[in-house]
Amino acid sequence: MVELESMVGLGTISGPGHWGFADCLELGVPCALTWEESKTHLALWAVTSNPLFIGNDVRMGSMQQRLVDILGNDDMLTVNQVYSPVHKFAGDRMWSAAPGQEVWAKPLTEGRVAAVVFNRNGTTPMCANHADKNVSLITCPCDDDVTSPAYSGRQSITLDFSVLPAAWLLGVGAGGGGGGKVACKVRDIFSGATGKEGKDLGSFSGAFTAADLGPHASRFLLLSNCSRASASTE
Repeated sequence: MVELESMVGLGTISGPGHWGFADCLELGVPCALTWEESKTHLALWAVTSNPLFIGNDVRMGSMQQRLVDILGNDDMLTVNQVYSPVHKFAGDRMWSAAPGQEVWAKPLTEGRVAAVVFNRNGTTPMCANHADKNVSLITCPCDDDVTSPAYSGRQSITLDFSVLPAAWLLGVGAGGGGGGKVACKVRDIFSGATGKEGKDLGSFSGAFTAADLGPHASRFLLLSNCSRASASTE
């Protein structure tokens, strides 16, 4: 989290030839993060245009298949790699509120916007220490133990589309007014058990609520086809 905080304010500074870098990824490092924390970590690094350096042992038998899958997620790589020459913004924290609610976002091209709805609140049990060389590192990251007394801080967080610049959603020249709420199609980038592929969630008017996020969990979203026309929430 200290490394992540170093990225705050770099959205307008980071860019081609001078990318902000909050250090290597900790996915699969023994045993730094849980699975939900790992997904959040990668999503936040991707949405802030960090160079993605893998920091774990990638040899066969030392890396979980779900880590291979999530690192190869096409939507995630698109978010990380695309830099809009129009908006010239590499991604940053756009909104925060107590307790530990955050939205990070980055404009892409073709009217698309990536957003991470992040629950910074709560606690979750750390993974067991696997310093013992007799224990396979493939056990990292561990699953989140939702039954543990140390697991706390679930909450729902709403991404209000109004916290994102209208120019990102509706195009250059779009102001904050215009009448009517902004409606966007929403895609969950890390859908499913492994995060290998995304899933279209439908159209949402005005906002999207990430329901019942666990501690340090997130929803990695891709917004597209935004307009001021009314849309039915699904």
